[in-house]
Amino acid sequence: MDMEKPLMVLIRQMHDEVMKAFRMFFAEDSAMDEEEDLHRVNDRVDAIRKDFESRFSDAARDLSRRMMVRTLNNSTQTLGMSLRDISERFAISPDIFNGRLKEIALAQTTETANLIKALPQQYLGRVQTELMQAVTQGQGLKQIAPTMKALYGKSIRHARMVAGDQCAKAYTAINTQRCVDLGIQEFEWIHTSIPKVPRKDHVELNGKIFRFDDPPVIGVMYGKEVKGMPNKMPNCKCMFRPVISIRKMLEEEQKRQAA
Repeated sequence: MDMEKPLMVLIRQMHDEVMKAFRMFFAEDSAMDEEEDLHRVNDRVDAIRKDFESRFSDAARDLSRRMMVRTLNNSTQTLGMSLRDISERFAISPDIFNGRLKEIALAQTTETANLIKALPQQYLGRVQTELMQAVTQGQGLKQIAPTMKALYGKSIRHARMVAGDQCAKAYTAINTQRCVDLGIQEFEWIHTSIPKVPRKDHVELNGKIFRFDDPPVIGVMYGKEVKGMPNKMPNCKCMFRPVISIRKMLEEEQKRQAA
């Protein structure tokens, strides 16, 4: 995945800088016993934070824009191919700045960029918390290293989820708007077998037909039911298939001609 790879590189570099700083101040088997050393390593982590917030911010702008360009191109090709045989009416324009489509593209690009920018803050915030606990408990580098390794792994998994989810959400949002712009009103929910632990309610949605302006309940967040399209919930790998009613199309065309 184009977005995932550079994020993995940045996170690895950030983790390496943190471990390098820890090795400078922690003995292998003994804890730091000088309050001055604690302040120095905290200052070093803050310097790493400032450096990588800048790096991730630069990457966020580039990666989010590239993601959206690829998404629009992929949408034009894949959705266009699936609809082309039905009618010339469903020709899809690759125009990125087309009305509501532009708003969705800009909003998704901004959301993706903000999530990327938050990655160093989340990782280094946990690092400093673990650092303080290690000093309080009298731990040395040997004791804290496994915790740092676990934090690194958690950050890698989170970054991969962000990359995958944002690409999927962008693709679904663009395809949904293009279907609506073409006058398509309904879609079929397609559940995939990709997740190791599939959502039961998403399995039950498989094969059912819904309207784009009235999507189904797809889960619960913060105690409230959430309605939406596939990929809206974290780690959702479901898809949708446009449902085209020729009869409805003809009725709408006749109404337009009579108006």
